[in-house]
Amino acid sequence: PTEDPAKLPRFKQKLRNGEDVTIALFGDSISTGCDSSGLSYINLPPYLPRFIDLTAECLGKKYGCNVSVINRSVGGRYTPWAVEQATPLFRKDDFDLFVLAFGMNDGFRTADEERNLYSKAIDLIYAQKPDVELLLVSTMLPNNDIVNGWFANQGLFEPVLYELSEKYRALGRSIAVAPVTSMSRRLLETKRFRDYTGNNVNHPNDFMARVYAQVVFRAIEGGN
Repeated sequence: PTEDPAKLPRFKQKLRNGEDVTIALFGDSISTGCDSSGLSYINLPPYLPRFIDLTAECLGKKYGCNVSVINRSVGGRYTPWAVEQATPLFRKDDFDLFVLAFGMNDGFRTADEERNLYSKAIDLIYAQKPDVELLLVSTMLPNNDIVNGWFANQGLFEPVLYELSEKYRALGRSIAVAPVTSMSRRLLETKRFRDYTGNNVNHPNDFMARVYAQVVFRAIEGGN
């Protein structure tokens, strides 16, 4: 991705200044780290951390600062849960960048429904912390061979995130998008789904966790 770095100017400037920063992450099981090998319930080589911790490590190394992570993601959650819990769960926290990463479990929703839910969550976050900058992470694509109809519309949500980014930017807010959906779609042109999944349904393996981290890192970097 070649995201516009001007969309996260305060966060980028703090990094350039070598200031310590904090990233808050709110998402579903992918954001909790399922199925990265470093999680305690797997604990096997190569012990890879979850994607947000990889991103924080890379940013810290590049800019010579400490990048802390507040991760209150919960597996199996939907975007309505983000609306319900964004304010209660993060009310007492201080952070520089808020990352929203839902969508995988919302495949049964329409793009319009997802847009409305994300808008509500974003409004709540800004009401709590008006100066924070946001990064919206689109979900990887799930296994297309699942036959129960539950995985359906995940591929429709990334354009919604870009629409919201532009909408709020016009209002003076700073929002960027990490297009993991587009990246996973490109990967699936030459790879099998099982090449990048940890559970053959909807979780990334270590390879895809690295892809998540790279896409998020580049979205923050703006291609610089």
